[in-house]
Amino acid sequence: MGAVKTVFIVGGGIGGLTVAHALLQIGASTRVIEVGDKRDRIGTQITLLGNTLLALAELGLVDACLEGGLGWDFVSVRDGAGTILSEQSTPRIWDADRPGALGIMRPRLGQILEDFATKGGAKIDSTQPSPELIRTMEG
Repeated sequence: MGAVKTVFIVGGGIGGLTVAHALLQIGASTRVIEVGDKRDRIGTQITLLGNTLLALAELGLVDACLEGGLGWDFVSVRDGAGTILSEQSTPRIWDADRPGALGIMRPRLGQILEDFATKGGAKIDSTQPSPELIRTMEG
């Protein structure tokens, strides 16, 4: 089997867009098929911990993600009056000088990943696959 030159990725969410970016970095052409409209990206904050931040750093994505969210190093549990009941630190396992965790809104993270993928050359189809595309995918 020869080297893979083109990869079709089904799903343009966090995973699909990250894979598209990673594959572009090793020279594969990528095409992301997403049936949803990106204007429908909804959701609340997602928390990314050290292992995820390390992976994003290796892919060259972590700085943009940190700029789009809020880095933090500990979580505190408080009562209704705001009194701290407990605190837990988040280890800085990916970079001793940078936050151990990141909170970012899902739509913002999706846009960052899409921007990197498209700047790298990924084609993103945000509609139902055409018959021509299906024939292409089938070989």
